[in-house]
Amino acid sequence: MKKTIALIDCSIPINSRNQKIINSIKENFPNSDIHVITWNREGLSLAKESNLHVYNHIAAYADAKAKVLGMFGFKKFIKATLNEIHADIIIASHWSNLMLVADAKKPNQILIYENLDIPTGSFPVRQISRAIENWCLRKVDLIIHASRFFRPLYKQSVLQFV
Repeated sequence: MKKTIALIDCSIPINSRNQKIINSIKENFPNSDIHVITWNREGLSLAKESNLHVYNHIAAYADAKAKVLGMFGFKKFIKATLNEIHADIIIASHWSNLMLVADAKKPNQILIYENLDIPTGSFPVRQISRAIENWCLRKVDLIIHASRFFRPLYKQSVLQFV
């Protein structure tokens, strides 16, 4: 049975780890329909691709405030795109993307958290980010950790891989 898979990233170009995930899915599940939903934060000119869904909104990478403000629009874009493509599997790459998709997950969908990094920042920001991440984890079916050092930081109630 053909599955529709959506990988959520928030940068252009897609990072190398996510590209490896996409290539692995293509190799192991050649009948899958893979969509990438991403955010063009620098206003780059991009070629139109049918399975690349791009939210175009300027938010410089060094500007945390612009990113936070832009996340509301990106979240709305993600939700609309997921509804349009009817994804069976959603891969949220990074904790900030997990925050944007956790409540968009439907009961019949699988949510995979690609744990590229753990929340950082000053003490209150880190604590708030971790609390939000923990709340979102209740919707996650599988976690893939980028580092073996991340695994002990997460509950064992979710299937985890390094």
